[in-house]
Amino acid sequence: MSVMAANALIYFPGTDSSTSLSRKKTGGKREVFPLKKQEHREAMQRYFLEKKDYTSFLYFVLGINMGFRGGDLVEMPWNALLNSDGSVRREREEVSIKREQKTGKFRDVILNPACVEAIEWYLKKTGVKPNLWCAESRNYYVFPSKLSVMNGKPVYHVTDDTMGRILQKARKAVGIPFSVATHSLRKTYGYQQYKQGKDITLLM
Repeated sequence: MSVMAANALIYFPGTDSSTSLSRKKTGGKREVFPLKKQEHREAMQRYFLEKKDYTSFLYFVLGINMGFRGGDLVEMPWNALLNSDGSVRREREEVSIKREQKTGKFRDVILNPACVEAIEWYLKKTGVKPNLWCAESRNYYVFPSKLSVMNGKPVYHVTDDTMGRILQKARKAVGIPFSVATHSLRKTYGYQQYKQGKDITLLM
């Protein structure tokens, strides 16, 4: 499988994976940063693949390519990504919508080619058979929780905090010298859009 041409934001096994990670100190700040370097993005993705953590791999790829907030991404349902026949939605084709937690506004769920390939690869690799319509089922969510109950309530999808810890562990393992959390993925998306000449005001 080759590196995706679209924005070059997705890495798959079998591609050239040479990297050179900078260890420049950031002064101990807790602020999280975008992954501006391609080598950093590839290192994170390769880490998840080597650990066979395919769910975190998919979370990372969708995060840097869709720009959703962490809280919105963890509760992403499969029916926002897949058509009723189980096929992956294509860019600008049968666009679905999702309500944002923070603003309450509805936002289009648009999958670029990198997202489409990552989802198709994930489903084939894991054998997951998404339940598109049963809201009570853990299988309804793209990123299901391993917990059954928390604080006396059923838990269906992974939490933003959990994914943040996973990302921090990954960036330390690959030697990225600054703090990375779920919001880093949204910042990475914004940075890439800005670099491509998109209107930053409209993007915000």
